[in-house]
Amino acid sequence: MKIAKLLLTMTLAFAFSFSSVQAEEITIKDIDKSSGFAREAIIALAEKNIISGDAAGHFNPGKTISRAELVALLVKTLELDTTNIPQNATFKDVPKSHWAFKYVEAAYKAGIISGISSNEFGINNVTNREQIAVMFVRALNLVDQSYSIELNSINTLKDKSNISGWAQREVDIALVSGLMTGVGNASFAPKGNATKEQAAVVLNRSMQDEKVIIEKINAAYGISKETKLILNGDVISSKFYTVDENKNIFVSKQFIDKNIQQSDDVASRYTENKELYVETSPTYGTSGIASIWFKVGSLNAYKNAGANPNYTGQTPYAIEDKLTDNVVMLEVAPIEKDDTIFVPLKELAQMLNIQYTANTMRSEVVLENSLTPKYPNFNNAVKNGVYEKYIGNMDMLMEMIMTDVNTQDYMKTSMDSKSIVNKDAMYAHSILEFEINGEAPEQIETKDIITEDKVYSLDVDNMWIEYDREEWENELGQGTANETEARLPAGFLTGYSSLPIQKAGTVNVNGISADKYVVKVGIEGLQYFMEKDQYDQIKELFGSAYNGTEKYEVEFYVADHQVIRQVVKFNGIIRDDASAETIDFKMKIDVSYSNIGVEGKIELPNASEIKQPE
Repeated sequence: MKIAKLLLTMTLAFAFSFSSVQAEEITIKDIDKSSGFAREAIIALAEKNIISGDAAGHFNPGKTISRAELVALLVKTLELDTTNIPQNATFKDVPKSHWAFKYVEAAYKAGIISGISSNEFGINNVTNREQIAVMFVRALNLVDQSYSIELNSINTLKDKSNISGWAQREVDIALVSGLMTGVGNASFAPKGNATKEQAAVVLNRSMQDEKVIIEKINAAYGISKETKLILNGDVISSKFYTVDENKNIFVSKQFIDKNIQQSDDVASRYTENKELYVETSPTYGTSGIASIWFKVGSLNAYKNAGANPNYTGQTPYAIEDKLTDNVVMLEVAPIEKDDTIFVPLKELAQMLNIQYTANTMRSEVVLENSLTPKYPNFNNAVKNGVYEKYIGNMDMLMEMIMTDVNTQDYMKTSMDSKSIVNKDAMYAHSILEFEINGEAPEQIETKDIITEDKVYSLDVDNMWIEYDREEWENELGQGTANETEARLPAGFLTGYSSLPIQKAGTVNVNGISADKYVVKVGIEGLQYFMEKDQYDQIKELFGSAYNGTEKYEVEFYVADHQVIRQVVKFNGIIRDDASAETIDFKMKIDVSYSNIGVEGKIELPNASEIKQPE
């Protein structure tokens, strides 16, 4: 979204309580009540007719701004979609009946805001300084959420510990950029109320010093000025595109295949004449499919050549004189680099109705394609997680706590499991612990080797017991022997477009830079994370018991189109009317994947180490 539109958002957000008057009548009668640091900014914005006084001509510089009013104006000005929002309220203090419900849900989905807790937004709260920093930085997109930065500026603050964890990144950016400053004595006062005059200062700086702000950010965080390509919220790997000396972006066949093609049985392909043929979604063209031909060095591209009666199936470059109605003149010709054909992105986007926005100041190009899934990097990782049998290492930490709300009696179960997964076998070493009301935990250690038809379990005598796999699975409820051992169920891909997926920046996972995505659902959403029979059983057993209190949250960490870590969090309150018990149930499962695609060493036990089950 263009910076001008975002700045307009900020303008309107802080002008919501002012009545409109003619420019020549602008008067701020209480300007003397403003602080010295804000006077110039208030006057400058008033002269531009951005802010004005109320009916009495008062600006009320010291008045605070409510979260509800600010969020509503942000959503309206940014033209965020308020129809495609969750049916159930994310925050308990913003129910569907509240006037700000659709605005809060839309802003939360867009990542502009967050709650004051996991289930409360603070709808009537005034806006404090750290909240202003978060809203401004995210709305202005000063640093892409996918970019990892070191938070050095806040380390110099005496009140760093008072800055909420969820706001530290944005506060650091606001300070580094000069968008906001401290309040003196090396402090930021994050919980201090945000006033209109403070908002005016921040707004005026963002309008006057945009170039300086970006330069400060780039220098402070070492952000490269190389052109960055962003598609539907995800930063595209530089291996899929190249940039020439005139800053023209060219994308490869691989980029088109992964992010433009919509049909698995239709793929772009080379011809022996250094041509690239593209077919995309059944939306365009007389045949319902958009087809485009490119050729290295040629400024002619051909769209939907197949709709021309003169086309007989061969390359259009052999009969160019007969296809004049289908020619598209390019500004720059396709190029070849490292034996790969690259086509001009701007023209490709125009031909396929993909929104193309270039921001030269930020050295980035943003694409919005309604026919490509949101967060395509994540979507491709999901496909790999659904369709690929997993091979590699898998480490899992699980913790489950059940607490009686009335007596505070509890039972805690934890498991630490390390596995090697090969094509034909899996080895798992697990340590399971049980703890009740603080007593010394009971520990159980297991080692299992699972093959296509056999299972070997190590017993207390250090001997392997051999089981038939199908019988073992049926007895322990492990599933069926012919299941695909993938990281994600197929249902997750089916429900991808309807799930409330949010991107939560870039983090370090075991030394690897990974994008983080979060999905939060209730019990109905569980159907996308497990097989249907499992979901039906859980819904039948626990649906009424939890009575709508259950919350299910999954964090996905993605690198190079692979899910390298999953964190599952589930909690809810179980009420048993018969026994009058109320149980607080919490569970967390943290799974990390490493050496993906590499078969580790698994040694099957020899005959002398095996004994038959009793």
